[in-house]
Parts: sequence; structure tokens; C-alpha cells
Amino acid sequence: MNKTSSPKRLLHFTLGPVQDFIADARRTRDFWAGSFILSLLSAHAMKAIKDAQGEILFPDVSGDELFAALGAGKASPYVGSLPNRFKADVTGIPGDPGLLCRQAVEKAWTAIEQAVWKYAVADQSALSAAGGNAAKDIWTRQVGGFWDMAWVVGEDPGQGDDGVWLDLRKNWRSHYGGKAAAEDGDHCRMMGKYQEISGFHRIGQKAGQEKFWNAMRAAQDNSLDLQPDERLCAIALVKRFFPVLASRDGKIDGALPFRPGGASLNIRHWPSTSYVAALPWLAAAARLDHADRPQSTLFDSAKMAFKGGFMGEYETPKLFKFPQDGLFRLDGHLLHKDGIRAMAREGVKTDTLTGDESAAAVASVTEALKETAKWIGGGKPRYASEFYAILRMDGDGIGRRLKDNQALITAALAGFTDRVKISLAPGNAHRGVLVYAGGDDVLALLPVDTAIDAAQKLRDEYDAAFEDARKQVRSDASGFTLSGSIVYAHSKNPLAAVLRQSEHQLDEIAKETNGRNSLAIAVLKPGGIAAQWVTAFDGANGRIATMDSLAQARLGAAGESGLSGGFFHGFRQKYEPLFAGAGGEPSDVMDPDTLLEPLLAADIRRQDTRTAIADPNAAAGRVVSLLRPQLWNDGKPALQVGVSFDAGMVARFLSAEGRFDLAPKEEKQ
Repeated sequence: MNKTSSPKRLLHFTLGPVQDFIADARRTRDFWAGSFILSLLSAHAMKAIKDAQGEILFPDVSGDELFAALGAGKASPYVGSLPNRFKADVTGIPGDPGLLCRQAVEKAWTAIEQAVWKYAVADQSALSAAGGNAAKDIWTRQVGGFWDMAWVVGEDPGQGDDGVWLDLRKNWRSHYGGKAAAEDGDHCRMMGKYQEISGFHRIGQKAGQEKFWNAMRAAQDNSLDLQPDERLCAIALVKRFFPVLASRDGKIDGALPFRPGGASLNIRHWPSTSYVAALPWLAAAARLDHADRPQSTLFDSAKMAFKGGFMGEYETPKLFKFPQDGLFRLDGHLLHKDGIRAMAREGVKTDTLTGDESAAAVASVTEALKETAKWIGGGKPRYASEFYAILRMDGDGIGRRLKDNQALITAALAGFTDRVKISLAPGNAHRGVLVYAGGDDVLALLPVDTAIDAAQKLRDEYDAAFEDARKQVRSDASGFTLSGSIVYAHSKNPLAAVLRQSEHQLDEIAKETNGRNSLAIAVLKPGGIAAQWVTAFDGANGRIATMDSLAQARLGAAGESGLSGGFFHGFRQKYEPLFAGAGGEPSDVMDPDTLLEPLLAADIRRQDTRTAIADPNAAAGRVVSLLRPQLWNDGKPALQVGVSFDAGMVARFLSAEGRFDLAPKEEKQ
């Protein structure tokens, strides 16, 4: 029977785990590697189907650079762009096409993990002989049982009813998607469920364990690749050293036939969270006259004080089109006073600095940083923020819409991916670092000052990508929408915790709690969540834009907003008890619809401002719009119940940490 007369057969394939593999990260490099490897393995599975004369129906791979680069394409993409699941027409493929996908994934994964083993571990494995040469056994066990793959093949039932196949498959395969039980032994510092590979126990076998990991570190060509406190499992080591091999050799036979980023970008050197936090500060430095830049003092002081590892961002400036000189290549820690002290403590811990040398290093480098901060601040020290942002975005209800309009929506999603890559390409105006862009999903790192504007921009790009689909598809009033989360995190917070908080803010707050088509914002300090706020996307002049513009007005700055930095804190202290009833529920007595704005206007009139606010009532109206955010209810906007006093805390944080005053007027977002 030929293909034209055969019933149409469809394949649905999925690869996981997703969140554990990506979010378990200690550095931005680990974060990128997890995302890229997952996308790369998915691409290999799709290619196996195409090579067997099948057709990928979802996602649209016709213009995808990553998919093309596995074949004859000449692209060198560095951003993962393919999801972990896909749908294909496999009518002309005999047997079980899912096995082809599984074999392709396993072949590519084996090529990657074996390349890392030979590079990073093989020569040191003999050191674990006291534990029964455990390293090789542990490695084999962990890499061999990590991936979960599931697929369903069947005749096309029509009407898009095949869209639920994978969900039904998960229901009766009881172990699918379950969390792996924690392994015995000392655990990995990155992926805590797994045993670190030396096989030694910290209690009783510390000397053998230290010998193993010291040898591992000594064998690397960069001391930053494996820190003194890092004892990792096989999966974590693959994520840590994949960027090294991909950038050094340009390819990994059997898995990666191209160098991610090409010749223009070294993906081994991803900006640290400390560096991302300092981006507005560095951008201000890049605009100043280089002739009188005192950066050489900071560079020379760091070089003399820390001896090695002080240029931890050697290749990072390329991502932001910064000058390729010393200031912009310094380790991100050295751009912050707390970071300088942390590096000094690490030097003492690793015996590269004595106690006296550590104290001298802190004093000299901190003084040099102050001089650079005075230069950037025009005579008054202006230090970099220690906070950065993670932006996560995801389309709303795309799965159910694919049922009836697959071709149209698939094309729109591919268009959105292309728009995201352009918006957040190296050197973009937002100074964003794009980690993943595939379908309706986006993950990016940004400085505090541009994150909200970037979210608004990507929301607009999503609208533009779906313009034709919106016209042609009969849908509910909400149309095709996108939700997002921004977590502003201190660079001291563990990256894995920040990533999981961003996922929570998107899935549980923006989508479930606020009805989708929303942006959730959280401020995550070392002690936990300090403030959070969520509201519906509501246009160019809506609440989100008001939050951004109010923060940019620099609360407490003469000649601008006139609201002091403590205004929102004082307002909250006075009125939150009145507007909150028993158990934190809205008060039955205080009606925010009628009382909130007059109270705000009265407080604005009373406050001791350096510059009088011309129209307190109008100012109060803007603030009230933040305190009364919107949610989506059956596709229609509605006010949230109660008063969101955290809105003022978010505005206060943004004003303090955004460093908006370092940007020229025309660059303010």
C-alpha cells in the first residue's frame, strides 16, 4: 500500500525531564547548557523522523536555525529554539517511528557525555579506586538512566483529537515524569538528588574525596570551570563542560556539528549574575570618554590583589557590544563591594591568599572601585546594583488552539521565535541575554532597568506574530495572549532557586491566579520574597507601563516625581490594616473604590517634598492604578479584590535599584 492510500499515521514524542535539567544550575553557563542540550537532543529526534521521510508538523522547523544546522545548514545558533515535544506525520515510516527518535537521542547524548568524560574525568578516575573505582560506575549509571522518552503512534482521528495522546499516555505509564529517588552517598552540589562521582563519603573518606576533586580541578585549563566547593554528579558535569567542548573544538562528533555562536561569540563565557546586575553601570562607563577612564586602576588593583581568576568575564563584552578592555572583562564580583569581599574570602579558603593578603586585597580593590564609581557618577560615587532579572514568558492555551488551527498557529509561533531572537540579539537595546526562545516560550536574563520594557516589547511581538491568526481563527474574547514573570533577584541568591521562583510566578501567579494574559513581578532578596505584584497586560499606557515610568521618575529626585522613597512604605504602614479585614481578607468597612484615591491624594499633599506635585489628584490616580491591579476573568479585565500594597514596594525597589539615572534621556526605556 502506498503512502497516498494509507491512513495517515501520526507520532507524538516527548523528552524529559525538563525543569530539573534546566533549573538545577549554579551558574548562567549551566543554565544555558541545560536549555541548549535539551533543545539539541529534541532536534536530533526530529531529524531522525525527517531522514526517514516523515514530516514534522509541530513545531515549524522549516526556518529553524538549530534544525538546519544539524544538516547541511551553515548557521551556528547558540539559542535553543526547539521544544521538548513534537508531532509528525509518519505515514511512510514502517514499524515504530518512536524507536528512531529514541535511538537518535541516545546516540547524541552518548556522544556528548562521552566527550565530557574523556575531557574532564577519564584521567582522574583511577583516584576513586578506594571506592571500587566508583567514578566510572556512577557515571554510567547516571547518564544511562537520566532521560525519559515517551511517544504515541496512531491513525489520525481527525478534528485534532490526537492532541491528548501524550497526556493519556502519561496517565497509564505510572513511572513517567516521576521524580527520581535521591541516590545514596554524598550529593552533587548542583543537582542535589544525585551522588557526586568520586564515590567517597565526606565522613571518614574526606582525604580521598579531596584528592579526587583537586586532581579534577588541576587538570582543567581554567580554574573557573570547577570551583573548590563543587563536587558534581555526571549530569552536572556534562552541563558544566559541554560549553567548554563546544567552544574549544567547535563540534562534538555525533551530536554537535557546529560551534554555537560561530566565531563571534564564545559560549564558554556566559555573563555571571553579578555582571548582568552591573550592566547599566557598565553601559554608562562605555559611553564616557575613555581617555580619562580610571578603570586601569581597578583592573591593575584586581590583577595584583587576586593573582588569578580576576578576568572571569573575558569574552562577555561581546554579548553587549562593550569595549574589549579591562573594566568590562573583570569578574562580575569585582564590580561590587560585597563581591570583592567574597572573592577575598574564597582566596583564603583556597589558600591562594593569606589573611593579610585578603585584607589588603579588599582595601585596595574597594578603593579602586570607588574611584571608578565616582568617574561613572560624575564626581559622586554611583555603584552598580546587585540585582538582576530573569524574564520568563509563555503563551496562554496554545495547546488547545492547535487542535483546530495547527498550520496557522505553528507558523505564528515560528514567527514569534524569530522576533524574539531579533529583539534580544547580542547588543540589543535591553542588554538582555537570551537563553531560550522556542515556540511560545522565552527565557532571558536582563538588568533591572530594562526588564519590564523587554516584557512589554515581547508581548507586542507576540501580538504582531499572531495578527493573521487572530483574524482567521474564531476564538474567545481574549484572543491569542502571552503571560510572563519577572523575578528581580539578588546576585547572592542561588540561581536554581531564582529559576524555580520564576517558574512559580509564571505558572501559579500570572496564569492560574490572575487568569493569564498577565505579568507577575517578584523581588527576591537573600532572605526571601520581599514584594510581589501581578496585573493583566493592559496596553501601552496601562498599569505595567505606569509601574515602569514611576520607577524611572526616580522617587525622591528633585524635579521629577516628587514622591519620596519612603512614601509607599509609610502609606502601607498606615492604611494596610484598615483595608485588610480578618485573616487578611478585604475589609468590609473600608471601600478601596471610594476611599483609596482621596487618602493617597491627601498624603501626597502632606508629604514634605523637595518639589511640589502640580496635580496631587492625578498623581494619586496613577498610584491607585498600581495598588488596584487587574486580573482576567473569562477573557474580560476586572479589578483584583483588595489592595496590592506590595505594588508600592515594587516601585520603590525599581527606583532604588534600576540605576535609571545612569542612562541618557533618549535611552530610557
